[in-house]
Amino acid sequence: MPEFQTFGDGHSSRAIPDPIPNSEVKPATPCALVSDKMRNTGAVFTNFIYFMPEKISKKEAKKQIEEFFLNIKGRTTREVQKIKKLAMSFNLPLKEKRKTFCKKCLIPYVNPKIRIKNKIKSTTCKNCGHVSRWRIK
Repeated sequence: MPEFQTFGDGHSSRAIPDPIPNSEVKPATPCALVSDKMRNTGAVFTNFIYFMPEKISKKEAKKQIEEFFLNIKGRTTREVQKIKKLAMSFNLPLKEKRKTFCKKCLIPYVNPKIRIKNKIKSTTCKNCGHVSRWRIK
């Protein structure tokens, strides 16, 4: 029968068994690929290697955004989300490029339903049904 642990606020939980009985907890060993400078910071390293994304310049970010929107038809929601986040982090406006994907579900418009009435362009997303309205100048 499993043991239950009771907490001070009244709820109880099932005790989690030790995966390796009678084993000692070993301290984390530093990774071989970590430099001495990083090792002296006092951080705890395991045998996993963490890859930090490279820092890019504002010009490189702008170039990535331009290349992304050249072929947006085959892109996924996640890719659009990443490009939007990149543009916001470098304070780059998307301007007319914002009109190429749905504001709600972030899926690029392939064949949207477009209506123009009283100098307002309405674009309906076929995926989620969201209507984006833009003033025509």
